[in-house]
Amino acid sequence: IFTIHGFCTRVLREHALESGHTFDPPELLASDRELLEELAADLWRVHANDPATLEPLLWLWSNPDALASDLRALLASPPLYPRPQPLAVEDPRAALQGAAADLSMAVREHGEQFFLDLCEAVDNKWINGVSYKLGWLHPLGRQLLAWAGRGDATELLSSDRLPALLPDALVAKTNKKFADRTPSSPLQAPLQRYVALLAQREQWLRAAALDFLHALREEATQRLATLKRVRRVQTYDDLIDGVAHALEGSQRLELVRKLRQQYRIALVDEFQDTDDRQWGIFHTVFGDSPEVQQLGLPPALFLIGDPKQAIYGFRG
Repeated sequence: IFTIHGFCTRVLREHALESGHTFDPPELLASDRELLEELAADLWRVHANDPATLEPLLWLWSNPDALASDLRALLASPPLYPRPQPLAVEDPRAALQGAAADLSMAVREHGEQFFLDLCEAVDNKWINGVSYKLGWLHPLGRQLLAWAGRGDATELLSSDRLPALLPDALVAKTNKKFADRTPSSPLQAPLQRYVALLAQREQWLRAAALDFLHALREEATQRLATLKRVRRVQTYDDLIDGVAHALEGSQRLELVRKLRQQYRIALVDEFQDTDDRQWGIFHTVFGDSPEVQQLGLPPALFLIGDPKQAIYGFRG
């Protein structure tokens, strides 16, 4: 009677040649937390100092601790979706900075009057008081005027409230009795262009971050494997992966043959709590797999469990 990890430990120890492992196994770590934290710090150091990857890195995570907390899930066996896609357009950052400079100038010239007009429209109920409140108009006005006052086009102002200042949004929320009282300003034209380019840049960053995430996953996998090899350590997941890889390798038939000589049948209790990787091991050795068929052996796998209690049910 074994746990799945206990079974894999024994397979790797007793069948080292067929599984491609050494007779002196690495130290088994109870937790990989410290390894992942060290790996995250290393990855952060590399990519935070690379202008090509800094923005995608910060788009995904705010600090190394946040990256460390996601690494285990990122390195897990299931494929990562969506798959990376070629970037459809060039980075619109230069155009966005140009639009920011135009908007900054327009806000310096017309911003104060525009927000006075907006507040007057709210006070007089010319525009919808549910959608437009002084509680957010006042802070947004101060924020926009302060940003324009700094005159730094490389500083991009982002607020979910900016689209509400555009003509179509204001017209849609103007009370019909006061259709001629919709606030308007010359700054709305550069604001419209800025908001559109801001959305394009966010879409571009999302696509760039997706490509970076896939590349980072591959890099992290290789760095972690190197780190474990140098330190001669392994985790419980490595035991599963070690047997799974062996059953995909050139010695898989010999390994299956020896395991079937050693174990006549396999009964897997609480089967609903196995994942795809674990199921692949037992199916290959004891199920109706191509390897079992090629060796002329009958299936010898019995599963005991309740699918309704599956901890991996969320994966389908």
